[in-house]
Amino acid sequence: DTTGAGDTFNASFLYGVSRGWTLRECAEFANAAAARAIGFMGARGGVATAAAVEQFKEQFLTGGNQS
Repeated sequence: DTTGAGDTFNASFLYGVSRGWTLRECAEFANAAAARAIGFMGARGGVATAAAVEQFKEQFLTGGNQS
């Protein structure tokens, strides 16, 4: 369910900005958060902690393309 994916991306990107991350780090984190969120039903089904997003990112989205 893609409901809430955009909001999740935007909020997660701003979370990274507030932490002083680079734009790339913000985008990678926000992409991971949105990708994780669409695996659940409803706008709030994918709500997660930063640690859960990082774990998802490491498990599914780091295909060795770290340039």
